[in-house]
Amino acid sequence: MAGTIHWPDDTRVAPASEVVRHRVSALVGEGRPAWVVDLAGFRERCASAASAARAVDVTLLMAVKACSDERLLTVAAREGLGFDCSNLVEVDRVRSLLEPRTAVSLTAPAVPGYERSELLKFISSGQRTWANWHSLDQLMWACHEAPAASHGLRLFAPECAPPELVGSYRQSRFGVRLDHISDALSIAAERGARVSNLHVHNGSGEHRTEWYEAAARTMLDTARGADLPLERVNLGGGLQAKTGTELSELLGVIRGLQRDGVEFVLEPGGWWYRGLVWLAAPVLEVTIGDLCNFVVIDAGAENHRRWSLPVAPNFGPTETGRPHVICGRTCSEKDYFAQVAGCPDAPVPQVGDWVVLSMSSYSLELQSSFGGLRPLPAIFAE
Repeated sequence: MAGTIHWPDDTRVAPASEVVRHRVSALVGEGRPAWVVDLAGFRERCASAASAARAVDVTLLMAVKACSDERLLTVAAREGLGFDCSNLVEVDRVRSLLEPRTAVSLTAPAVPGYERSELLKFISSGQRTWANWHSLDQLMWACHEAPAASHGLRLFAPECAPPELVGSYRQSRFGVRLDHISDALSIAAERGARVSNLHVHNGSGEHRTEWYEAAARTMLDTARGADLPLERVNLGGGLQAKTGTELSELLGVIRGLQRDGVEFVLEPGGWWYRGLVWLAAPVLEVTIGDLCNFVVIDAGAENHRRWSLPVAPNFGPTETGRPHVICGRTCSEKDYFAQVAGCPDAPVPQVGDWVVLSMSSYSLELQSSFGGLRPLPAIFAE
């Protein structure tokens, strides 16, 4: 008899769709863990978000680093979304999907010499390709080697919004300081180039609408004060979200900030997949410990959990009142997915049950081989 399937707490994430539930039920019969990606839900999210953004003249980008699976990128491209890339590998990943009017933004933390010429060639060749340089050194060589390209600056995020707002903090190695804007304009002008784009990005899944509004106002005011011929404001990603429906509020705020001739851009990386990526694995052991009961699943946190804060199921209480801790089956003492407090009405996990975790797409992207485990197959439900 099949065991219980423990689904994530739906007060913290949108419930899984019927196609996902059906596919997980089929996995139980097969006995092997896997990712289940709600492709139908992703297609609908892309379509609805793209439509809402077009209505207010905002450009939406898909961050390739968030998930580079060709099936998902193809869906995004078909809905008219652009792409955010951070290196040549990501650019190459989407080249075949690009139409003449597809927006592509390059924000590179660092550029090795062997990628430089190809990246500059790429951003110089498209109708809607541009770069956001995060340092004056990057800007200097880019303007020297590709003066005709569309150049922009990634700004130091903690200076773009008040520190009391969620997502603002004072630690970052990325971005040009606001008091260096005039230096950046001089560097570009001396090389026959111009800076026309401003960009900010900070954190992951941390920002509420107030942060974006403050950052946008800072960038608009900075451009005006520096006589920067602003063509584009890119507010990055990091959108704090629960169900994937929060974008409409942010689009409304942007609409009130728009200026003639200035394009607004968003690239909410993990938001696109929130509540659409699931890790399903059987329970192999339940071990009673001194401080908690360990629920061991057929996966590994070192392999399959990176960049995720999994939304876990509610479990029934242990006999001792200890919490449950979901962990993986590697030898690492750090192999933990989530801690679960007891819930009176929920079933207690048993060997042979299945645990489903709501995960970030980054974990799917960052899978690794460790301790005898391998990347898990991805099943696309539609």
